[in-house]
Order: sequence, then C-alpha cells, then structure tokens
Amino acid sequence: MEYLFSQYPFLVVLILANYLLVFLSIFHLILKTDYTLTQRLNWMVLLWILPVLGLITYWYYWRSRKV
Repeated sequence: MEYLFSQYPFLVVLILANYLLVFLSIFHLILKTDYTLTQRLNWMVLLWILPVLGLITYWYYWRSRKV
C-alpha cells in the first residue's frame, strides 16, 4: 500500500473517496429512503458493481423523486 500511495497518491485518494461515497450512499439508502426491499437491494448492487456511475445515478434519481 505504501508503494502504491507513493507512486499514485491522487489515484489512491480517488479510490478511497469513491468507497467513502458508496458507503454513505448505502447508509442513506438503508436508513433514509422509502424504497421497498427489492429496490434497495437493486440499488446496493448497482452502487457496488458500478461505483461511479451508480453513485451519480442513485443521487440523481433520489433528488428527482423529491421534486
């Protein structure tokens, strides 16, 4: 890990930030939304399989439901 961080510090920070955002999105999904269990599981799979696209899609659809 030290070698990776010394060679690519920006990449390591981006990866850590991405997984932090995924964790926060899943936390929000579990506690703050009114999705059904099936919808929540689908969102969780999307967030873990396609992290960047999943994050953008999740927050976009959540915001559009609120309006």
